[in-house]
Amino acid sequence: MLRHFFLHSNLKAPVVKQHVYDLFMNMNDGGEVPTNTFVQTVSRLRRQIAQCDLPSTLISTCTYQKQTAYYYENNIPFMIINEVMTVLF
Repeated sequence: MLRHFFLHSNLKAPVVKQHVYDLFMNMNDGGEVPTNTFVQTVSRLRRQIAQCDLPSTLISTCTYQKQTAYYYENNIPFMIINEVMTVLF
């Protein structure tokens, strides 16, 4: 999700739950991600960001098309994300 914010969001094009539905397994009967699930996931991501001593404003909140939306503030010049793949035998 953090990668999605970095690469696909800004103030004019924030991320709403429909943009990241494929990242969620918890969907309602209509195939949508519940708003509370989306908001809670972003809250957890923000807490993890804070634990890394990164700016608390890294991911900001706004309203977009009458929905809760989030966007990357572009307030750090770059970030390297490394995915560690663990091989289990």
